[in-house]
Amino acid sequence: MTQEEILALCTHNLMVTPFVRRYGRLYKPQPLPRPFRAGRIRACFANSYRMAVRHRLTYVEGYAATVNRHGHLHAWCVDEDGNVFDRTWRIGIGYFGIPFKISYVSKVIRERKRQGDEYYGLLDDWQQKHPLITTVGDQPELWLEAMTLD
Repeated sequence: MTQEEILALCTHNLMVTPFVRRYGRLYKPQPLPRPFRAGRIRACFANSYRMAVRHRLTYVEGYAATVNRHGHLHAWCVDEDGNVFDRTWRIGIGYFGIPFKISYVSKVIRERKRQGDEYYGLLDDWQQKHPLITTVGDQPELWLEAMTLD
């Protein structure tokens, strides 16, 4: 799927969508390879964060499309070739998102846990008024994982 096909299936967020359009990229869907196991349903942010840390993959958030052609804000991991590792869905048909430095993600999650917040998502943190986008969004060197994909 193309970026526009994925986005056409999604409900858009006025803060998140322009940010994903600016920094996002397409990734290659694939079934979750062995020996990886599926994670908890509806826990994509936590599933993907833990997978990225344990297996040295890149954590990604953005928009993804299911086989039923529904688009959602979602999180997954990718390897250095841009192959998707999605522990939450069996397989998506399109992935368009932003790769994050795991050091940045870990810092945000540690700070939230200190405050008693267990939310793992970065892009749609509306409770805190989208701090990634509004505070450090114009400083991608702090959070954007540099990847060279074909």
